Amino acid sequence: MKNELFTVLILLLVSNLLALAVLLWMPVIRGEKAFFGVRVSRETYLGEGRRILRRYWLCLLAAFFALEAIGFLTAYYRRNFAFALAANFASYFVAFALYANFAREVRPFRVLSEATKFATPLQTRRLADYTHPLLEALVLLLTIAPTVVLIYYYPALPERVPVHWGLNGQPDRWTRKSFSTVFFLPVLMTYLQSWFLLLKYDLVHAKMTLPAEQAEIYLKFKEQLIVSSLRMMDWVRGLLAALLGIVSMLILLTTIEPLRHLLPVANFLIWPCVGLLLFISFYFIYRFMAINNRLEEATGNSNVMRESEAERWTSGGLFYYNPDDPALIVEKRDGLGYTYNFAGKGIKLRLAFLALVPLLVLWALMDL
Repeated sequence: MKNELFTVLILLLVSNLLALAVLLWMPVIRGEKAFFGVRVSRETYLGEGRRILRRYWLCLLAAFFALEAIGFLTAYYRRNFAFALAANFASYFVAFALYANFAREVRPFRVLSEATKFATPLQTRRLADYTHPLLEALVLLLTIAPTVVLIYYYPALPERVPVHWGLNGQPDRWTRKSFSTVFFLPVLMTYLQSWFLLLKYDLVHAKMTLPAEQAEIYLKFKEQLIVSSLRMMDWVRGLLAALLGIVSMLILLTTIEPLRHLLPVANFLIWPCVGLLLFISFYFIYRFMAINNRLEEATGNSNVMRESEAERWTSGGLFYYNPDDPALIVEKRDGLGYTYNFAGKGIKLRLAFLALVPLLVLWALMDL
């Protein structure tokens, strides 16, 4: 138990350090073009901006390591990693609060957009134009097949089933057989695929803001961003379906004698799926930045917005709330990716959908 706890804490620490690196990088990901979510002059970025950034980094590092140290030490001595998870959530909350606070310091230095006239693309995008039937069929198969197999073998499962496997691929925690312990991952997989389809539909209808003077050039590159975002989502959908499908099968491969010879194969396949997920994430982040850079080279600016809309961004460009904007999903303030208009029509349904995540986790934990 002690070695397992130590392993979990180390993995959690590594993931937290990666998150910290992202939080440190977030204000300067696009330099003065989106410094804490707003465009500032080069002089401000290299002068007062540097001083604000150093204070943000110092406060963030101090708060992050203090909370993480308390959480990890408590988790280790109490033999319960829940303390580390609690510290993890607390550190993220503090980090975003710090980001929003320092963003307010930067806001007075923002440079207003030079564009005064805007165009709207006339072409209507449809989900069918960005969907490949074979891909959808494959994702559907990978989502449904594990559920069908688990239903078939459910009566043959023993009264106690494994729910956790060590890094060596062998089970190290068992619990009583129940619907939640056996079918949690297929239910989660169905939920995630439903969410991704809804998000894909929203992305297809994302709003584009095009300066009238260079509308054609902007439209070309922004369409590339849309296509890249949807391709990334399709890759993630497929790999997640494969990964969760394999993991959900581990219960059968561990406990059903005729299937045990497949356990090493399943354990081996998990790591390529994880590696590909990470590679795809980094690749498309690089691609988004490359498209933005090419757009900026062609136009001198990679992201513009109406001044009335710029005022509706809060917390350093993290949230967009504009009841006057009919769009549900819009480009982020820094031009990398998209976000929801939290005053848009249909946002309540999306938020309710996201609220199911902690309920699903609680449902799974009840039988562990």
